[in-house]
Amino acid sequence: MANQFLVKNTMQEMRSLDSAEIAALQSGTYAGVQLLGYYEKGDAPAPIIYYLAPPTPDPGIDDGGSVIVTTVGNKLVHHFDIVFPEYFGAKGDGLTDDSAVIIKANRYAVKRKSTVFEFLPKTYSIGKFSTPNNVLFLMVSNLTVKGNGASLKLQDHVLDTAAANVKFIYAEGPINNFKVFNLTLDFNGVNNFVPGVKMNFCIAIGCFFNSDGIIISGNTILNNPARQSLLFGDGVQGKFANNILITDNVFKNFGNAISGNNSQDDHSVIYLCGENPIVTNNSFINERDFIAERLMPLSTAVELHSSASVVTGNVIKNFKQAFVIAAMNEDQKSSIYANNVCNNIGRLAEVWSRNNSVLDDILIADNIVTQSYYLPLIDAYTNTLTPVGKIVIENNIVENTRERSTSLSNPSFYVKNVKNVVIRNNQLKKIPGGLGLFNGSSEIDITVDISNNSFTDCGNTDHTAAYMSHRGFLFNLGKFKEVRFYGNSFYKTEINESYIDYMFQSDSAVDVLHVTENISRNINDIQVHTTAEYSEIVIKHTGSLDPRNIHLRASFGSTITDISSNVKWEKIGGSQSWNGWRKITYADNVPTNGNYVAGDLVYNNSITAVNPELGWTCITNGTPRVWKAI
Repeated sequence: MANQFLVKNTMQEMRSLDSAEIAALQSGTYAGVQLLGYYEKGDAPAPIIYYLAPPTPDPGIDDGGSVIVTTVGNKLVHHFDIVFPEYFGAKGDGLTDDSAVIIKANRYAVKRKSTVFEFLPKTYSIGKFSTPNNVLFLMVSNLTVKGNGASLKLQDHVLDTAAANVKFIYAEGPINNFKVFNLTLDFNGVNNFVPGVKMNFCIAIGCFFNSDGIIISGNTILNNPARQSLLFGDGVQGKFANNILITDNVFKNFGNAISGNNSQDDHSVIYLCGENPIVTNNSFINERDFIAERLMPLSTAVELHSSASVVTGNVIKNFKQAFVIAAMNEDQKSSIYANNVCNNIGRLAEVWSRNNSVLDDILIADNIVTQSYYLPLIDAYTNTLTPVGKIVIENNIVENTRERSTSLSNPSFYVKNVKNVVIRNNQLKKIPGGLGLFNGSSEIDITVDISNNSFTDCGNTDHTAAYMSHRGFLFNLGKFKEVRFYGNSFYKTEINESYIDYMFQSDSAVDVLHVTENISRNINDIQVHTTAEYSEIVIKHTGSLDPRNIHLRASFGSTITDISSNVKWEKIGGSQSWNGWRKITYADNVPTNGNYVAGDLVYNNSITAVNPELGWTCITNGTPRVWKAI
């Protein structure tokens, strides 16, 4: 019958068309060949109609899907709108190596500028393959990849050398408007690492430079033993990744979270350089029990070198650090890291600044953290090599869940080279070291505001340990333009389990120092001691402010005023100790009670003919004290 289709059940049957069948296609007896399956009837997503290609132009080589060469030499052609790897011979049985077939299907989609590539909900086994840059699936602009629950899993020993690497979905760039949904990419790390070796890049999804409008949603990335699972941008001006959305994905087991892969000390699950990335509602989980093995996770969940970053609503578990916030060859401004839940981590954030790139207006807020490794909560010290603008750390809830150590000394907030630091409304519990160490500078103006925070059962168990282990907040070295420390509360509910000796200590020159309205029921000491000058010191402390009672140290010549009672103290001796303070107050008559010692002055508030003295100086300690008119 004219214009009917010649029906074949399998690709092999179609390849084996005989001369008579070809003649029927040429004469129009059959309009084309309807293929019902690839290896067997019904194993492809849908029947496909192939047409006999004319002798010219040549449709190309046999690619196993779009162009098929028959045994008698004729070519059959089909142009796919939606590409499935099954049309090119993928089995998806979890055993057969489907890498070559997926490469063929993908390269066809790239050549045809297809807009949709789909997988079936199967497991596609990926063996060793050889392509430029070891890319399995080339990313291309305007393509949507629908995983539909499929899994691409590396076979054992694909990564068998330190130089071995795989890029599941990748392009050098530029790439625009690429999307991938609901796909699992499994590096099978426990069977793909080299013991004792730090491995190379293995990228799940990435574009090296100039990408824009990328969406990665609903995917699962598993068991990467090497470096950088999602990589966008290379940190060079003009090669950025812009407007990348990474949402609702699951990331599990990276770097040394692969059991036995202990030499892998560098892995950032997401590494992104550019502008306007959004990383939201993802789960980052390392499943290895590092604590039981007396190890530490060495990977980072999110490393962004990007302005206007938004990192919110993520769950991060068992990582060395949740975030690296960096400006190294590019700027990072106006970024938000907020409302994340971080369990069993070392650092909440590590801040990097180099090469005079601008890092400014960073908000770290409303995160809930359990800290299980002995690192600073916020490290803006180790790698802040050039000045940083403003960092606000607020409304975070943090609790250490490990036992304390008497030998550790890492403060929670570790800061230098940051011009404006605001730490407010945070709640910290059971931190096993000091709370803040800040370095001043003679080259930049530094302002620090620490306010309305709550600290419960913090500090080291041993007051003889390194002083950073049991200071509250320590301002060390250099110079500060302004330090304000107010409204903070220090509590202690444990017995012999925590030790903070001074809630506040300044060893630095400060132009304006205000220490006011703090509560320290179990920690009563404030220290201000240095040979540097203080332009203004205001201290208002719950309870007695007498510096001789609260152990307030200051340099010779310093003065302190209690703004609540108009009492003033002058430092007239005692070197850098809390001794050598002279109290200056006002009264209508010679004092007959109160806390005075030899050297204190009381000026006469009511000079009259009957009471003409300017005031009185205390010349003898004891009760009653002896006063001499002045």
